[in-house]
Amino acid sequence: MHTQPLRVPSASLSAPSAPAPSFSLVLLLAGGGLAAVMLLLVGAALAEAPAPAAPEPIVQAAPAPTCDALEAELPTLSQLFSEGRLGAAADLARHHLTTPDLCPEAQRALATIAYSAQVQGLLAQPVQDGGVDARERWVAIESWADAQHLPASQRLSPAAVFSQAYGLGAWALAHEAFGRLWGAQTIGPSDTQQLIAYVALLRNWGNAVRHAKGDDAPARAEQLLATSQAIADTLELPMGEACADLEAWGVDHCRRIQPDYADPVLAALLSPHE
Repeated sequence: MHTQPLRVPSASLSAPSAPAPSFSLVLLLAGGGLAAVMLLLVGAALAEAPAPAAPEPIVQAAPAPTCDALEAELPTLSQLFSEGRLGAAADLARHHLTTPDLCPEAQRALATIAYSAQVQGLLAQPVQDGGVDARERWVAIESWADAQHLPASQRLSPAAVFSQAYGLGAWALAHEAFGRLWGAQTIGPSDTQQLIAYVALLRNWGNAVRHAKGDDAPARAEQLLATSQAIADTLELPMGEACADLEAWGVDHCRRIQPDYADPVLAALLSPHE
């Protein structure tokens, strides 16, 4: 029998970060022989980002690299998005990123298109193995975006990833996103509501892991629930679902299960305050 996931009043994290990019993107490509090309890509409904400002003029002796060669591909990219063929859109955009002498505006636009398509495709896939594969894919996408120097304002924020992953039951992905917020000190020990969501996340993930394959799954599941309960106890939160789950599994004295003391949240809460 599967335990129902614990839903908190709001699994969204209010984090003071750059606005999440809209995946209804209006991208401006400007180049030597192309005055302006507008491309509308319709996708997932996310918070709108400010329209990009016109690029500063480039003062140089040689003519600027042209973007004209990409103009013919814009309808194709738009059609791929409208048809939901996100993988093909990402592949095509990434292919054009290898174009020699690509103008900066086109590089930014293509990187944003490729990133948006990859993230949308990731979040549209059915969740398997508690979101472990989704976590690995998101980490790879973010590393690729770093290599492309794509700014945070053109990405989906970790807070938004957490909220969407939590809603999908992609617990491992939500855990990775929360870890990045914690590591960046966007969320800290005083953010009780966000920590309540984290306690619920660990409990839900533990229940998912219990039904996963692998000889180590039961022990890992117990550790996740014990960590969830330890954080709730440390914060004196009235949350005992994780302990109740362990006892329902036949564990006597649920708090005797050792939590994961390497968990960065639990470690910070247990460390002496300076």
